[in-house]
Amino acid sequence: MGKNYEQLLDRQELITRIEQKSHMKVITFFRNNHNQSGMITDQTVDDFRIAINNVGPYDPVMIIIDSLGGLTYSGYSIATRLSRRTGPTTAVVPEEASSAATMVALGTKRLVMFSDACLSPIDPQYIYKNQYVSALDMLNKRDRVIRASAQRQIKLAEENLRAVCGTKLKDKKLDAFVERFLLKDKKHSAHASKIFSDEITKLGLKVKKEIGQSTQLTNDIKALHTLYKRHAFTVTDPPTIIEYTRLPIATKSSDGSTSGRVKYFKIV
Repeated sequence: MGKNYEQLLDRQELITRIEQKSHMKVITFFRNNHNQSGMITDQTVDDFRIAINNVGPYDPVMIIIDSLGGLTYSGYSIATRLSRRTGPTTAVVPEEASSAATMVALGTKRLVMFSDACLSPIDPQYIYKNQYVSALDMLNKRDRVIRASAQRQIKLAEENLRAVCGTKLKDKKLDAFVERFLLKDKKHSAHASKIFSDEITKLGLKVKKEIGQSTQLTNDIKALHTLYKRHAFTVTDPPTIIEYTRLPIATKSSDGSTSGRVKYFKIV
């Protein structure tokens, strides 16, 4: 049995354990730093759609996110799918969910951020001359067409963010939230700046520090996050690694065994 397969089994065991303790279906959302720097892409949207379609519409869902972001509209597409779910949805951020991944996290009904975890401003990314570029950076170009294109991307990002957060925040609170996450408040110039849970709470959005009262559950999520960071993903793996169990929330049987089979997206 190869090392990578052994790591997959270890993750499967932890995913199953987390589902048992939380009574939620788990979908992991982890960056692959060896493939397009772990960018959220159109492929990520397709992979996530398959994963979420394998979860019952009323089942509680937990998304464990570690991502540096990617295409803004791809993040919005995933966030929209989450926000429209009937059942409860929770985003857990053990370390970092930046840019488009911030949009994904905000698309859930409940946000959990561990003590040092952070989100970031929505830095609208799009493809220009076959490269991923920041719309904020393109605003400084001399070419008026390029600047106009960047402005459209930023406006679209604002519309998307308002659509995702509009059910949680209203009026002036929503305005202030959007200004901070799109760097329009003039107080924060760097789009790489981190936004921690205490600032998000001050902006009016509730943030939890733990899942329920179980310290062991938090430790299991941290352990799963560590396994992903140690896994030797390659350029042949998707840019965002999405894993989940195919069967209903795993439960222990009388003999102590568990049900559930992990689905692992891998390009061959």
